[in-house]
Amino acid sequence: MDRHRKLAKTQTGVIFHLRLLNRLSSGEFDVDGTLFTRIDRTVDQLEEAADARDAAARDVLAALEPVEAAAASVAPDAQQLSTGDQAALLAGGAKLYEHLLTGRMSVTAASGTRIPHTKLRRLEDAGLVA
Repeated sequence: MDRHRKLAKTQTGVIFHLRLLNRLSSGEFDVDGTLFTRIDRTVDQLEEAADARDAAARDVLAALEPVEAAAASVAPDAQQLSTGDQAALLAGGAKLYEHLLTGRMSVTAASGTRIPHTKLRRLEDAGLVA
């Protein structure tokens, strides 16, 4: 998580310098030597921010490699999780409800999101939830 936060922070730095460069080139300022100096400085800072972002991205990928390798070794034939399945796993806990009259089952995550019971069964069969 710390590496991901660092990556997000460095991406914010890249965006900041891109927007500053856009503002400097928008025609809002007089075209003179001072403007060129500010643009050069901003481009240098943008380059440094992009290098820092790339380094943070490499750190995140390096941290994820053992996790992905372990997941692949546990279930090499398993299908990739869909975005919906990933969201269901990240829901932070859930409660299973069964309607007393109809017997219909539903799952509600801690965030209030409803997870289809069939999706829960599929995740249980894959050994991802209990």
